Amino acid sequence: MDKYEIGIRLGGYPKKYLKALTCEISKKFQIKKNKKIVPHLNFLRPFTTNNETELIENFGKTLSKYNQLITYTLEGFGTFENKEKVFYGKIKSNPQIENMINDLEKSLEENINFINPKIKLPEEKQKINLHCSIISKGVNKYFSEIDYFLNKQKFSKNITHPLLRVYLLRNKFILREFDFYLNENLDE
Repeated sequence: MDKYEIGIRLGGYPKKYLKALTCEISKKFQIKKNKKIVPHLNFLRPFTTNNETELIENFGKTLSKYNQLITYTLEGFGTFENKEKVFYGKIKSNPQIENMINDLEKSLEENINFINPKIKLPEEKQKINLHCSIISKGVNKYFSEIDYFLNKQKFSKNITHPLLRVYLLRNKFILREFDFYLNENLDE
């Protein structure tokens, strides 16, 4: 069964900054990194579908409602401490992005099956946590050192960039992209 994901690839300065930071951490702590680093945000957790045509149609229809410029802001760093620890760039909460994610989930919910169940959290913690993973594999050994290194990074100002395109991936390859400047679904 094919695996689908929806999100954005970061662009401009946020992309360059996080890519350089990932490379610096990998080099400094001798952590093997992926050959190709693509800073990105996933809007929905991975899912499957039985009707790809309807999925693509609903994807474009839902996103076409958002015809104003939407921006995202990188505002520091954080960690997830599960089995595998993860360092990430915090993306500032933005009501426009949260509404878009909720609309996408609602419009697609009858057509998709999430691979991982949604974690039930108390109501006060159900807020969307947008983040861009910086590095995860192999960090357990150097967790405190990397945490200290990231906390030393001076974040003089938040980094803001416009949201240009939202992708729909099938098995890690772009199936469709929605372009906000053209306000349309881009073909393969």
